[in-house]
Amino acid sequence: MPTQRTSVGELSSTTEKGKTRDKIAEQIDFPLSGRTLSKGMKIYEAAKDSNKDAQESLKKIDNKESSITAEYKKLFKKDEIPKWAIKYSDYHMPTT
Repeated sequence: MPTQRTSVGELSSTTEKGKTRDKIAEQIDFPLSGRTLSKGMKIYEAAKDSNKDAQESLKKIDNKESSITAEYKKLFKKDEIPKWAIKYSDYHMPTT
């Protein structure tokens, strides 16, 4: 569905709502969610930047030995702080 440009603050009745990643995933001729697409892109970018672990992950995904989500968790989740922990720490920092 085509979208129409509108002035700031004005909504068009033809505008589709949703995240861009989900809209892109819908266009791919393969069943893939927008979130999984984002994970795959992050793995791809890391591999492109010469990350050997990411390159191995891409090989496993291509050979159907592992899923995008499983490889993403191996590569990135262990290093990230959960969003709830960040929000919690904003309000509950110890004072000295």
